[in-house]
Amino acid sequence: MEVNALSEQQEKDLAYQHHLLFEPHRDHFKQFYFPESSLVNTNLTPSVSCWTAEPQVLGSLFEALKFSVLLRADKHNTLVNHLPDIANHAHKQLLFWQLKQPLTLGKPVQALTLTESESHLWNTCIIPWEEEFQLAILGGERLRFLSHFHLNYTCI
Repeated sequence: MEVNALSEQQEKDLAYQHHLLFEPHRDHFKQFYFPESSLVNTNLTPSVSCWTAEPQVLGSLFEALKFSVLLRADKHNTLVNHLPDIANHAHKQLLFWQLKQPLTLGKPVQALTLTESESHLWNTCIIPWEEEFQLAILGGERLRFLSHFHLNYTCI
């Protein structure tokens, strides 16, 4: 028995029909699970620089990352203990991309890279508390900050 293969045009037509059928559901799920109020436009956030064409990040992920915070031991431990939560938020970010289907250079977004805005960190977090931080460092305390976050479909 011979199986008839679809032509390239038939495959494109079928994919387009599938897209049209699923589009109302995609929009519904996107609005239900990811309303605009739950998103952060990182281009409008002075604490980070976004190195991705799609600047919208889930607010829950953005808040969990703790950019522009100098992390003393207790806050650093809290951040480390919440890494599974950050991973869950990151997975939701990937779902958001699947529903929104943002493009970069005509192709689906594949990664998110956020970096700390060094000037914002120094001017708003470090300089106002400079003396306290100097004493902490001289006392042997380690101070840390989140410098970057990268997410793609294979790693966080």
